[in-house]
Amino acid sequence: MGIDHLPGTSRQLDLSQLAGEGEKRFSAGNIFLVSYTFAKAIDDSDSTQLSTTSGTGNLQDQLNFRAERSRSFQDVKHRLVASYLYELPFGKGRRYVSGGSRALDLVAGGWQINGITFYQSGRAFTVSSPFDQSNTGSSNIRPDATGISPNLPSDQRSVQRFINAAAFRLPDGFAFGTTSRNVATGPSQTNFDFSVFKDFPLSAESQRKLQFRFEAFNILNHPQFQIPERTFNTPQFGTITSTINDNRDVQLALRLVF
Repeated sequence: MGIDHLPGTSRQLDLSQLAGEGEKRFSAGNIFLVSYTFAKAIDDSDSTQLSTTSGTGNLQDQLNFRAERSRSFQDVKHRLVASYLYELPFGKGRRYVSGGSRALDLVAGGWQINGITFYQSGRAFTVSSPFDQSNTGSSNIRPDATGISPNLPSDQRSVQRFINAAAFRLPDGFAFGTTSRNVATGPSQTNFDFSVFKDFPLSAESQRKLQFRFEAFNILNHPQFQIPERTFNTPQFGTITSTINDNRDVQLALRLVF
């Protein structure tokens, strides 16, 4: 898909997406939903007003727009999301312990388990140079590419060394770097949210109930890392120093339903 370029705006050169979704509904309202998206986004400029951790919207060479064509910083190749709702089969009207006393139903019945899990591959980001070797005053200078992939194999990555520094070098003389925008890929993201609900009917005839809720966000306390330091030829280049998500967050609540 293509659109005409307007000054100061992004020109989207290619955006392709393949998505699939499956939903399975079981008896008693139990649901399992899975969706997967395979996508590719390519552009040759971000908005000139846009500045992110991944890079900047400014061009390296104002006279060479073609050199800016690359993966978009919004490009996420894979994204998988699974969600589920499971009502435990215990208590009144359920498969098990349906004929028990009211006291037993208050303990065993009305339990519900829910969760959302997602995985997505890393976002693209631009590697920059520590100074303007082109001597043009450009604010988005990049190093030269050596022909080696900047993305290390997964078994060689660490928070201390996430990028292959051998993929870059400083240009000779006054020149723009040959490395393209968004040439490197940041860390992937995985997250698990989990909750348990328990309904306490307030009367046998009424629909009113008191619901206890236990909710845990990022229940495994799994860090989602920010992109590594991206300024080439500096001591921190390629190291990860921060995360983009919160630590495990647990909350308890009571909800009146009527």
